[in-house]
Amino acid sequence: MIEIKNLTKTYNYKKSNAFTALKDISLKIEDGEMLAIIGKSGAGKSTLLHIIGCIDTFEKGEYSIDDTDVHIA
Repeated sequence: MIEIKNLTKTYNYKKSNAFTALKDISLKIEDGEMLAIIGKSGAGKSTLLHIIGCIDTFEKGEYSIDDTDVHIA
C-alpha cells in the first residue's frame, strides 16, 4: 500500500523564485489497485510520480510504502 499525507513539494525551496508544485496532497493506493493520474499541464502529475518512484524529494508531509516511512534525505 502507498499512503501519502499532506505532501508538499516546492522547487527552489526557501529561495526567492520558489514554486510550489504540490500542496497538501493526500493519497492512498491499496495493494492491487490501479489508478490514473490526470490533470492539466503544470498540475504536478510528473512531480507526484517522481516522488512516488523515489526519484525526487519533498519538503513536508508523510509518505509510506507498506507502512515503511519514505523520505529521501
